This record gives sequence, structure tokens and C-alpha cells, in this order.
Amino acid sequence: RERFKIGGIPYEFLLSSTGNFLQKYFPHLATQINEYYALYKKENGKLDFDDLVEIYLDGLRSQKMWALEARKEVKRVIVDEFQDTDLEQLEWLRLLNPEKLCVVGDDWQAIYGFRGASTEPFLKFKDFFSPCSIHFLTTNYRSLPAIIKTSALPISKNKKNIQKKVQ
Repeated sequence: RERFKIGGIPYEFLLSSTGNFLQKYFPHLATQINEYYALYKKENGKLDFDDLVEIYLDGLRSQKMWALEARKEVKRVIVDEFQDTDLEQLEWLRLLNPEKLCVVGDDWQAIYGFRGASTEPFLKFKDFFSPCSIHFLTTNYRSLPAIIKTSALPISKNKKNIQKKVQ
């Protein structure tokens, strides 16, 4: 499978693992890479995941018949790692409006802010998806108690999180 590269470096690496670095310190280069990547996709008839989300989201926003017909087929949605949801994905879920929505995640484990993810969907879940019920799983089976206790200290300093006692 052909991979898009700039100077031998895969595009995904340039912008996903160092995207903030490039944008912050080399904004002109980041702009050029994005423009070149967009041109490459257009000339080669390629779409990436973000393109697919955007196309469907635009269809839902403008209530295109093809998007509404596809939406009818979606009855249940499960979202894992909900803490990594960005605002565009949140809008997509809200417009999709499935009969049943189940999200699983932990706002304390949100690490994708660099790509636009936000804890806001967690913090305001009841505002976005009502009526709903929320269930907390507070037992951590993956870490030792000392690790859980130590990691809770800096997390508790974050004012934008759901307060909970984890053991």
C-alpha cells in the first residue's frame, strides 16, 4: 500500500506525533504540508478518515437525503475511549442521534488534546444527551493501589474533571 511521504517521512508522523510542534515552531511548513497533502488526495482520488467524517457530517448538517437514509440504519452506537472525542465527533454523534448510545471512557485519561479532543463532552454529557443515565466504575484492576493514589494527586488539581474516588 502506497503511503504518502514528505522527504521520506510519513505524513501521519509529521502531523500526528509532532503536529503541535510543527504548527507552533514552523507554521509555514505545517501549512505547506497540509496544502500538499490536500492536493495529493485530490489528484489521486483519496480520502482519509477525517475526510469521511467531514463528508458525512456535512451531509447530516445540510440534511442530505443520502445522509438521512444512512442515519436511519444506525440504531445503536457504542463509543469507546469517549474522553478522546473532539467537538466535531461530538457533533457527528448528536446529529446521528441513534436510538441507543453507550459511551465508555474516563475523563482522567484524556490525552488527545493535541488533536482537538476535549473533556467537555464528558463534563456536559447530560446537556448533550438527555435523558441519560451515568454509571461509574471506580475499581481499577490494572494498577497497584500506590500508583492509583499517586496519580490521583495531580489529577485532583485539574478543575475540569469529574470528581470521583478510584480504588
